Amino acid sequence: MTDIKFDVGLLGANDQFRNGFQSALKDAVSKHPLEVSEKNYFKNSERREFSATRSAHGLHMPMKLQMERAVASRIQRIAGLPSSNLALRTLMGINDILGPEDIFNDVSEELEDYRVFGDGRF
Repeated sequence: MTDIKFDVGLLGANDQFRNGFQSALKDAVSKHPLEVSEKNYFKNSERREFSATRSAHGLHMPMKLQMERAVASRIQRIAGLPSSNLALRTLMGINDILGPEDIFNDVSEELEDYRVFGDGRF
């Protein structure tokens, strides 16, 4: 059985104002071995892609890909609607992958009052 350690303050008690509530199950429950790998999947695949392009095409190619992705991430919809980042998803090759953010999207697709976002010329 594992020993559970709580953070102690100056008086020898848990300082809940600074550290928050302590949970005994936080350290006792181990994570699945693949959980960390799955959370970092896109970062690891991007790193592999950049190393492959660096060795095949030179140092400039990963920098060019990063620059294209940075420019594509700034493309937004009209004011009031959230962006789906279609250009960025297309550049990364994940535009045909359905993830939880596509299915459980709780942001409504309704246009807000456009006069709030515009410059008042309307």
